[in-house]
Amino acid sequence: MLVLVNDKIKAINEAARVIKKGGFAGWLELSWKKEITKDFIEKISTVICAYCMTNVSTFDGWRKTFIDAGIDNVNVIPLDFNPQGGFRDMIQDEGFFRTLSIMFNIMKNKEIRERVKIMNNFFKENSDVFGCGIYYFKK
Repeated sequence: MLVLVNDKIKAINEAARVIKKGGFAGWLELSWKKEITKDFIEKISTVICAYCMTNVSTFDGWRKTFIDAGIDNVNVIPLDFNPQGGFRDMIQDEGFFRTLSIMFNIMKNKEIRERVKIMNNFFKENSDVFGCGIYYFKK
């Protein structure tokens, strides 16, 4: 995920360099559905405690990043961000045993349970802001 990378242009260029002619490169990135304020970034940094949130961009912002990297044929598929997926979604993402481990830790640890609840509520309350996008291009 590019939100975890400091030099996004370099990462995109490296992907473009190593794929064969006719090949695809793609990213799934957390994306803002609309421009956000500095206050929102401070709030999300407090609630989520994730540095990577400062690296999230709007759908158009991500498109511009790819264009700045020399990729003029980037395709964008905007999606809703839904961290409220069920147990089945979690198994698909994490695998059966990892899901059991996560669920066990949530059940046995009150602090983790409260943290998950706060984060889920935050995502729910701000669903008009959180999205994700699939960004891909063909070489």
